[in-house]
Amino acid sequence: MEVGLRGFRTCDKFRSYPGAVNFLDATTLAELTATPTTRMIVRADRHPPADVLAAAEDALIGTGTSWYSQRPSWLDVWPGGVSKATGVARVAAELGIPGRDVLCVGDDLNDLELIRWSGRSVAMGQAPDHVKRAATHTTGTVDDDGLATALRFWFDR
Repeated sequence: MEVGLRGFRTCDKFRSYPGAVNFLDATTLAELTATPTTRMIVRADRHPPADVLAAAEDALIGTGTSWYSQRPSWLDVWPGGVSKATGVARVAAELGIPGRDVLCVGDDLNDLELIRWSGRSVAMGQAPDHVKRAATHTTGTVDDDGLATALRFWFDR
């Protein structure tokens, strides 16, 4: 589970996930499920995203949560009505910045609401096609320094 900007609390098995970074102390599943959080990641080893999503729909429908799976064995779960877009909209409102003046960059399904909300949006080159279609611009992949290219385009004028 996500703990603000500090990182993630996890159980021991999840810690061994390839590419796992930013993990705080390992804890028990009972402790994890007893604490409110803004995001939970679930692993289902050796299962393709479509199967993970089908199982999530069976288990989570009607719970007031939202979810998606972007890679095999992986499921993101968060409270319904909460997204990157709602968070950025809140910060922008507090700063007096209209959404049309916000630039966002995204690369996956969990970025769609933000891409649609912001006035200027950039999809990374590795993003799924429907994310690219939703964005106002597309840049190169992470491996091709696409973010640097996009930032130069917007800020080196």
